[in-house]
Amino acid sequence: MHRTCAFRQWTAEPRRRDYRATRSPEVLPPIVDRPVLRIPLHPSRHAALALGWAHALAAGALAATGMSPVLSFAGVLVLGVHAVIQIRRHAGQAGPAGVLVLELSAPGGVRLVRADRRHDDWEIADVALVSPVAVLLHLRHPSGGRRSLWVPGDACDPDGHRRLRVRLRWRTLSETPDPGRA
Repeated sequence: MHRTCAFRQWTAEPRRRDYRATRSPEVLPPIVDRPVLRIPLHPSRHAALALGWAHALAAGALAATGMSPVLSFAGVLVLGVHAVIQIRRHAGQAGPAGVLVLELSAPGGVRLVRADRRHDDWEIADVALVSPVAVLLHLRHPSGGRRSLWVPGDACDPDGHRRLRVRLRWRTLSETPDPGRA
């Protein structure tokens, strides 16, 4: 049954959209419609220092084992290359998979906006660590994948890190956005 109005046509049944059949995955409606908390991330000096010291300690232990100098030098060289790669990846957010923005939604969803301007929607599987120094999140993808996200205290502004800690510690995710967020 259709009734016609001067401006548009009225239908008795609501229209249903099938996004899977007509649109590509990049254009699907977002899972996180309205983020409760949006935190821009930037490179972390503390993460770079921690990763550098951990690799230096491993290289020192390898050099002190008494192996032949050739094997010891090769091991230290491999550790040095690995340190550079890990510092660029985790502390410097280099590469297309580097996370630039962390958005939390009300039902425990997380959207990670990557350096290549794509986004991934995840769910919080577990909060492993919430402290003033760092936050460690274990995330679960709807397709079954898992990921851990380490947010050091200096990877975002202090107020954003405080809000993240409060929301994760007290589980105060609600539908209303933060009043201080512009």
